[in-house]
Amino acid sequence: MRRISRSARVVAASIGVAGLMVAAGCDWTMYHGNTARNGNFAGSTVVHTMSRAWSAPLDGAVYASPVVVGSTLVVATENNTLYGIDAPSGRITWQNHLAAPVTLAQLAARGAPCGNINPLGITGTPVYDSASKRLFAVAETATATSVVHRLYGIDPTNGHMLMSVNISPPTSAKQNPAAHQQRGALTVASGRVFVPFGGLAGDCGNYIGTVASHRTDGTGTNAYYSVPSAREAGIWTPPGPTITPNGNLLVTAGNGASITGAYDGSDAVIELNPNLQFVRRFFPASWRTDNRDDVDLGSTGPAFVSSGGRDFVVQVGKAPTAYVLNRSNLSLAHSAAVCGPSQGAYGGSAVAGSTVYEPCNDGVRAVAIDGNGNPRVLWRANGGDGTTPMGSPVVYQGSVLTTNRNNGTLYALNPANGVTTARLGVGTVTRFATPALDTGRAYVGTTSGVVAVALG
Repeated sequence: MRRISRSARVVAASIGVAGLMVAAGCDWTMYHGNTARNGNFAGSTVVHTMSRAWSAPLDGAVYASPVVVGSTLVVATENNTLYGIDAPSGRITWQNHLAAPVTLAQLAARGAPCGNINPLGITGTPVYDSASKRLFAVAETATATSVVHRLYGIDPTNGHMLMSVNISPPTSAKQNPAAHQQRGALTVASGRVFVPFGGLAGDCGNYIGTVASHRTDGTGTNAYYSVPSAREAGIWTPPGPTITPNGNLLVTAGNGASITGAYDGSDAVIELNPNLQFVRRFFPASWRTDNRDDVDLGSTGPAFVSSGGRDFVVQVGKAPTAYVLNRSNLSLAHSAAVCGPSQGAYGGSAVAGSTVYEPCNDGVRAVAIDGNGNPRVLWRANGGDGTTPMGSPVVYQGSVLTTNRNNGTLYALNPANGVTTARLGVGTVTRFATPALDTGRAYVGTTSGVVAVALG
């Protein structure tokens, strides 16, 4: 770790209650700002202008969302480096290279000949825990025969390492750690940090969707939940677990091995308690064909919506259908197509009131949920430049912000009709890029670093 200068003061904030908006001026300490993953920064100002405040070239591609802790922006790269950046100025105040990343050639030599990130380092979005005052991230690194996923606890004021734990999924005939990818965001609840695992692009090697956890103080042993599928069922979507008001976790799993016979626990919304014990799940009637055709239900994270005095979970996968579930028991309230024909949603959604903004592959959709759980599409995003923005959206005060990987642009959309009110080129972004928010700013990770965007 190379210390550059004294970091800015850290303002601890506790943003852990599911369903709350992030108040203006508070930290954005995890994926989409809080444990509900609703990506909602409070306020009503419509964004009409965007300009580049600063940009910082880093030592690798940024797939994880940046996070904001006080006046420090923390950014993770695929080179396994964490950066602390003074958010107002863009000055790098510390950096910590945790370990050597893993190349695709190294994965292939260890029984996992696929993947689409090279090298593979820190992919899942880190999380800051105000109770332990630690920022947690998972880095992937190679051993002589396999790979290890290590959970690090970092002091965000100076980048110093406070803990390091092997958090890799259990090794067995069905579980090759090299075939696992840690793409989903980390989260903290009940004094534990939770880490989801899926597979590599291409679904090669033996892996099973798994959630791991460890105490935030670094003591004790790992806990695990693995989907009871013979293979696959990755828990890979970038938002990672959401936390319900009673402290349970909701995760989504992709397609599994079974296409006939008994259900295998895959292609589902799964509720776990803080000890990672199974509570309940929802799975669609189409699970057999979904498994056969690689139509994951788990390509987005669950969205919490309240409407008409009722609480729902909205889940969209690689198919166009939105499943609206009763949050208390995950029973199906209603379902309807919300994305275009043969299109699904990928990444993280955002929620404002009873409207969910879904990252459909053919353009972000605003979906209203009524008091009976009926989903209704209000609009499809209009880039205004011949594009259809489809990145994982967030809500900044009175605007919806989303990226477009095809042209490297950040868009501000009018939440009333989806029309673009401002746009700015930020450089090449990955498919699942999503902005982090602060008062007057958005931060976007790119394949070469991070860009701070002034919002006016």
